[in-house]
Amino acid sequence: MYKRPFLALLAQALLGFWIVLPLPSAAKEKEKPPKVTREETRKAKAEIELKAIRLLVEEQQRLDKVGFRTLRALSAEVDKPGFPYCGLLVDDASSKQGRRVAEALGVQEKSKPFVYSVTEGGPAWEAGFRVGDVILEWNGRAARRARDLAEALWKEESYDPLVIRRARSDKSGPLAIRPVRLAWRISFVVLPGDVLNAFTVPADFRKTREVGVIRFYKGFMDLLRSDNELAVVVGHEIAHLALGHLTYKKLLLQSALNLGGLAVPGWGSIPSGMAGQAVGARFSRGQERAADFAGLCYAHSSGYDVTAGVEVWERFAIAQPQTKKGTLWSTHPTSPERMVRARKVAESLKKGEPLPEEPDEGRETTPPSDSGSRETRGTGRGDHAKHRATL
Repeated sequence: MYKRPFLALLAQALLGFWIVLPLPSAAKEKEKPPKVTREETRKAKAEIELKAIRLLVEEQQRLDKVGFRTLRALSAEVDKPGFPYCGLLVDDASSKQGRRVAEALGVQEKSKPFVYSVTEGGPAWEAGFRVGDVILEWNGRAARRARDLAEALWKEESYDPLVIRRARSDKSGPLAIRPVRLAWRISFVVLPGDVLNAFTVPADFRKTREVGVIRFYKGFMDLLRSDNELAVVVGHEIAHLALGHLTYKKLLLQSALNLGGLAVPGWGSIPSGMAGQAVGARFSRGQERAADFAGLCYAHSSGYDVTAGVEVWERFAIAQPQTKKGTLWSTHPTSPERMVRARKVAESLKKGEPLPEEPDEGRETTPPSDSGSRETRGTGRGDHAKHRATL
């Protein structure tokens, strides 16, 4: 008797199965996906953009909170006059970006400066200011531009109560802010983008009355899941300024290396770009180790749990695998090295033991307030820097 091959029988069985039980899509072939118009897509895009701005503002407030807490703890240990700090970031709706921020925060009054960040725990927060408040006047003077308000306060440098009349959808009236002293005036800025990086730009102190601006990309803020983790990196960036790593003198040195080149025995003549990169990288690694160490100490002094530093560098190594190994041109220590150092420092601080030997290859003696730099007026406040202001 003829027997059909096994594969033929299997194919016939499967065919019969699908005929009896058709695919779900076949039973609903008359149904069509809903139509989406271009106008609906445009509106959805606008909603997403406004949501992105609100998330950026939330991260800005988070960074300001950690930065303020760290600077206040350090200021208590420094005997110097310092500067008054209110804890307000104000903006104008006169620029395109400012209008978008105002729209995202629901600000109705577009002719006056508005608050887009209030430092939690700071003087303005304690006085009752919140994001979205509109500044009508301060100390009896009409508020027209955010920058004018900030420059006037910076010139006065007074610790007397600052009376600001503000308007809000549910509340209005004057509030009195009592500024606190910070040893250094440092701005913190969150930049849009998924870059895993933070960096510090020194400011021309004589012109801006700031030591520098510390910038974090939104992508890096997302990587840092807790305030303890954020404090480790904030402390690191503050340390670059406190240890004098970012000065005009260093910029001149780097420029000289890039222009002249170096002759190294056994290597011959090295092109100027490679010379500056190699020497600068070695110099930078020493500074980064010193900033890691000092930054952990700063975060601990501010009341943060620095064991979070281990998680920071472990997660960073996973997100950026290339940081697990270094080369001659690497500007930073490897992530595993930084993770081990964070663990050692955290364990010593927790046990109250003497700290591991501090790296001294990146230490400088120049105080941050005396450090010169390239001109950075308005540095770190975005493309519409002239409209924003820090109080």
